[in-house]
Amino acid sequence: MLDPDDQVALEASVRASVLQVSDVQAFDVTVEAVSGICARVRVADTAGALTPLMGFASKQSGEWCVLSLGTGFETAFYHQHGIPAALQLG
Repeated sequence: MLDPDDQVALEASVRASVLQVSDVQAFDVTVEAVSGICARVRVADTAGALTPLMGFASKQSGEWCVLSLGTGFETAFYHQHGIPAALQLG
């Protein structure tokens, strides 16, 4: 579980990443799970019209950095970024 400040920082990082690549302005960010310095997030548009995105972030030098957002991830991605098995999508 994240402390409230970390939660806000992680959600803000994810929001900034989404806004860089999408015109969707109304969306929700959910932190689904955290393990060590890695987190799995879910991003869904408020209207529910789009397929939700899953994503992973890592805390680097005290800041949350989004590693990737998408609908699926290759095994190589998990290995490259050290994503714990508990966070990986089945």
